[in-house]
Order: sequence, then structure tokens, then C-alpha cells
Amino acid sequence: MHGNPVKFVGLVAGLLSTAGAGRGAVPENLAPAGVARASSAGYGSVVADAIDGNRDGHFYTGGSVWHTVAPDTGVSYFEVDLGGPHVIDRVMLWPRTDAPDQGTVENFTLSVRDASGRVAWAADYWPGGAVNWAWGSSAMRGVVGRVVRFERRDGTPNFLTFAEFEVHGGLVDPTANYARAEGATVTASPAAAGTTAAAAADGDLNANQAVGGTLGA
Repeated sequence: MHGNPVKFVGLVAGLLSTAGAGRGAVPENLAPAGVARASSAGYGSVVADAIDGNRDGHFYTGGSVWHTVAPDTGVSYFEVDLGGPHVIDRVMLWPRTDAPDQGTVENFTLSVRDASGRVAWAADYWPGGAVNWAWGSSAMRGVVGRVVRFERRDGTPNFLTFAEFEVHGGLVDPTANYARAEGATVTASPAAAGTTAAAAADGDLNANQAVGGTLGA
């Protein structure tokens, strides 16, 4: 890189700060400051492991993977209480990695609820398959709620495990994704493998190209 990289980084930071001024805040992971609840916890894990800010998915060496008992005590679920109303931007799940393809993140409902338990938003995901990779959704962007809940819709397999459950948002409406703003254009080197450059800025966080993902390559 030519020029002074320190000045360049400072310039970029300044531009980002100016762009966001008065238009919201950069979403942050709210889950570590919340309180986690779940259907159960087993094999030495605790429910809080899934909101400790650590994405390390190795169950035996990372010490940060949550796992229910097996069989679970009922319908497997996990939720985080943010302690008050927040504007939700997106939810991200990070998988267990030392024993991949656990197949437990499947056929589930993701919901955002207020303090009284009223459902402010809900959607069903993956009724016919499992998510064994990092996955996220921004479909709830802009919804205000206090509790974000993941609940399985069936009992097969009869347990649930993942490394991290992240809820990104803030007390105010998050800054917009400028890559999707009206008038924004996408340019890139030639795309391949059936992808398009525009897919990298379409707001879809699913990173599995083989199962509904929209990737830019």
C-alpha cells in the first residue's frame, strides 16, 4: 500500500463515523450482557456458554459450547433475555466444530418477544434440513423486543447444541446496510460457480451455496 496506512485507517474510520452520525448506531452483539435460558444443559456445559462471546466450537478444548442433555427434557429451546427492549438487527448461530454435522439446528422457530411474552416477530426455518455451519438471519431487522428465542419444532435428534447465539442490535435503530442503499452499485472481478457479485450485498446471511445461500464469488 502506498502512502501512510495509519492516516488511511483514520480517514476510513472518520468517514464511517460521519456516515452513521444521526442515522442510528452500529449493531453490537447484545447477548453477552443478557441472561440465557434453555431446555437443559448437560455434559459439563452451562447455558451461559452460548452467550459468552466465544465462538470456539470445539466442545472438549474450547469450553464454550452449550449442549442439552440427551434425550432433552422436552422440546429443545434456547433464549436470551436482553434485560429490556432493544431494536434487533440480526441473529447469528455458530456451530459446534469438533464433531460437525450434529444436525440439531433444524426445523426451528426463531422469535422476538416483549417483556410480557407477546410475540413481536417469528419465522420458521429449515423444516427439511439442518444447519451445520455458521448461520444467520436479518429477517427481523428493525423489530423491537426483549427476548430472542430459538425453539425446535420436532424432537429429532433429541438434543440441541451450538457454540454461540448472537443477537445483534442496539437501543436505537441500527445504521442501515449502505451496501443495499438505493443507488448503490456492486462491482467485482468475474463471478464463477453460478454466483453473482450482487449476491454479496443482498442482505442474505446464509453462507451455504448448496442450500439456498446467495454468495458472491
